Amino acid sequence: MGMRFVFYNETTGEIYSVRNFKSHAQAEANCRANRRFGMTCAKESEIGFVANPNTSVVNVSVTPHVIESKTITPPAFCHELRTHRNMRLSKSDWTQGADSPLTDAKKAEWATYRQALRDMVCEDYNNWSEVTWPAKPS
Repeated sequence: MGMRFVFYNETTGEIYSVRNFKSHAQAEANCRANRRFGMTCAKESEIGFVANPNTSVVNVSVTPHVIESKTITPPAFCHELRTHRNMRLSKSDWTQGADSPLTDAKKAEWATYRQALRDMVCEDYNNWSEVTWPAKPS
């Protein structure tokens, strides 16, 4: 029966591949050959199962190293989130003008809302179901 080995960057924990080997000697030879590229390898049974190398990472800051889920934020989602956020900011620009009909207290509420929008970063979210927009002042 084969053994699965995880090949990863020993500094970042980024997984390059997961390979199956028939013998321990064959796996060790591959591990040695890949060390010159900054890669290390470990038995999957010792660090954790890798269902998908694109969504997993090796936590190299703990000993022994362990597999963890990696949060991936697609660039397209980040762009969309920023676009929606910027639209909300744009629609509330009028609240901060010197000629705004709002009281100073209401302007402050809107300024707080606008700052909350600016503080939203796409790295905090993976998809739209996770996004909670700040409450717009009444």
